[in-house]
Amino acid sequence: MSEAGHKRLRARGVRGYACAAVAALLWGGLAGADGLQIGGFWYDPAEVVGFEGGRVLYELAGATRDVAIGELQAVRVVGVEAVERGDALWAEGDAAGAAAAYAEAAGRVRRPWAQAYVNWRLTAAADAAGQARAATEAWLALVRADAEPLFYAAAPVNSLAAADAATKQWAGQQLDRLRRPPAAAAEGIEAMRAALAADAAAAATARVAAVEAAADTGESAVVLPSFVAAGDPVGDLLAAGDFAAAAERARAELATEGGLAKHLYLLGVAQLALAEQGGGEDVYLDAGLSFMRSAIYFPRGRYTGFALAEAGRVHAAIGRTEKAAELYRRAALLIDDQVEPAYAQRLAELREANGE
Repeated sequence: MSEAGHKRLRARGVRGYACAAVAALLWGGLAGADGLQIGGFWYDPAEVVGFEGGRVLYELAGATRDVAIGELQAVRVVGVEAVERGDALWAEGDAAGAAAAYAEAAGRVRRPWAQAYVNWRLTAAADAAGQARAATEAWLALVRADAEPLFYAAAPVNSLAAADAATKQWAGQQLDRLRRPPAAAAEGIEAMRAALAADAAAAATARVAAVEAAADTGESAVVLPSFVAAGDPVGDLLAAGDFAAAAERARAELATEGGLAKHLYLLGVAQLALAEQGGGEDVYLDAGLSFMRSAIYFPRGRYTGFALAEAGRVHAAIGRTEKAAELYRRAALLIDDQVEPAYAQRLAELREANGE
């Protein structure tokens, strides 16, 4: 983060520092007792100043530091044990348990940065657990608070697509009531409206049929997540088999604002298809890099499981079967076979072919 960014966040954090003593009385501890887990290590105590530009700014041992939000593995919020518990359950793949813990925490955290973090995690966990209402409420809270855009980059479309009619109607009404949402939320709102309109069962059936038809002809099918809707420029080029054009368009999309996780993932899909057509090991490695950038930058994003699965394909193709198996296992924890049956079927076949 630039020095200017540091100064902006420090300015915003002055009020938080001035209120630290009051916070201690109200919430049962000192703000300095918070902690951050990064790279497997706990930094405790660490005082979070705020989020900006996809990074978290924090004070540690008298020095100001920053790190990409995607590198945060867990957070310890003083007086609210449910946050750390939710992070632990989410890391174990227990989406429902994590959602319950984050929901408990959401009713207790007071500082804006902690509210943003908890609602970000709650959106992802509730969406993965099929809890459309809870996921939508948490996502809308982020948008209404004009939180760091990365926190609402992944809208809860999986649970919405599979929700009942009453829940879809409610979610549509909530979107209609949004007034002047941040520009960065436009893609998420569009994706949610598409999910509300989608017939999830019909879409899943069609995708399974497409995979089976490709298998019957001996062709390699490009299997995309169901939320990459028809009409997506890169997705349509991939479906048409024009992989070079898809890669070129995906690179162009990377230069635009928003959708980074999606564009990196789709670029990787195009690169992997080109590699399979004889592009060579360098193209395989380019594909693997695109997938891992998507997964690492957005570890709780809706593309993460799919990016990990495709990265596993890259490693399997170049003979790194153990690494492929690890990535497939991680992907399986994130891909719901009820919401994404075609992709789940593809992943099961990849794991079998890899000797699992």
